[in-house]
Amino acid sequence: MRNLTSRAAGRSSRSRAIKRIATIIAIACAAGAVFWYRDFLKPARLEPSAIAPVKRTSNSEADSADYVGYLGSAACAECHPGEVALASQSKHSKTLMRGSRSPLTRFFVDRTIRDPGDPEVSWRYRLRGDDLEVEREEKGKKRVMRLDYAVGSGRNGVTFVSLSGPAINPEGIKHRFSYMTKDHKIIITPGEPIRADRGAGRGGALSADIVRECFGCHSSRTSAKDRDLLDTATMLPNVDCERCHGPGAAHVAAMRGGLESIAIRFGAGKEGPHAEIKLCGECHRFPSGVFADQFNPDHPLLLQFQPIGLKRSECYKNTKSGFACTTCHDPHSRLSIDISLYDSKCMNCHRSPGGKACEVSPRGGCVNCHMPERTTPDGFVFHDHWIRIHPETEKPTTKSKGSIHAE
Repeated sequence: MRNLTSRAAGRSSRSRAIKRIATIIAIACAAGAVFWYRDFLKPARLEPSAIAPVKRTSNSEADSADYVGYLGSAACAECHPGEVALASQSKHSKTLMRGSRSPLTRFFVDRTIRDPGDPEVSWRYRLRGDDLEVEREEKGKKRVMRLDYAVGSGRNGVTFVSLSGPAINPEGIKHRFSYMTKDHKIIITPGEPIRADRGAGRGGALSADIVRECFGCHSSRTSAKDRDLLDTATMLPNVDCERCHGPGAAHVAAMRGGLESIAIRFGAGKEGPHAEIKLCGECHRFPSGVFADQFNPDHPLLLQFQPIGLKRSECYKNTKSGFACTTCHDPHSRLSIDISLYDSKCMNCHRSPGGKACEVSPRGGCVNCHMPERTTPDGFVFHDHWIRIHPETEKPTTKSKGSIHAE
């Protein structure tokens, strides 16, 4: 009887001990959940004094202090989820990717290409881990190169770039071949000679300055220190919110802390058409970035650099409506190829008080008549943004081939 009583007491003691341990574990888990929510789910409060201030100017030139204030689009999505969701599907968000991650990489992988400029040279593409590699073979001699980045959104095509040299401000090689979306084929990269010099036919050499300039337009930030440096370790690839609106840390901190809003660039649309076109022109080119003899209406550069033509258009020069890039294009969303949408933008202005309706085609056909499609020497198709009367344009039509300039 005594033994039974002792065993029962032992079991009761162990049961109480187990319950105490379970209670301690439960309390610890609950506390951990609270801290996890506070630190990881709930947005952290950022003290404005600890963050570099945003430059309060319409000038898009960023100084070194600005470069520490980038947060990324996820922070913007807390208050602007719609705009960020739309922007994530735009071509701007896919304009600079690791070579292995571009959707167009699939047209190269496990493929061998015989160089049309030199039949003795072949190129074999493969994925190795997270890298896209190409093996160039000439008369039995092989050389493997890594294609580090895919430059271009894929709207018109994509070109691969290999980086070499120092980690900061590296030099580059523009790959021998590019993918052209229009014809769905791999071509010799525009600007490269068909017959490459022997031994140097691996692509076009790019200086550190050229690489930095190219990546500067295809990214939101080239380094965490200075806009004159390219550091791929701290680079923010692709064009997102902060590429146009500037570093958002101070603005986000104020919003999260319930403080007075800190203005951001182009936040309230007060900058005006000139400032807007100048901002877009940083990459899509501004008149100051071309030579005088290139202002010929038929010069192919004007097709690719839309702000130049736009500034020479009467719609921009002689209007009080605030005509600019965003009059027709929503920078947050994917580029529409619906010509009737753009025709409606024209008619909204020309039918308004003080406007003048088109005598030839008052109901449509504006774009195909005044902004016709043109093809560059490299085979890319753009709509001419120098809005004017084209004598050679055929009778206007509201039908469209569905081609709009690339992003």
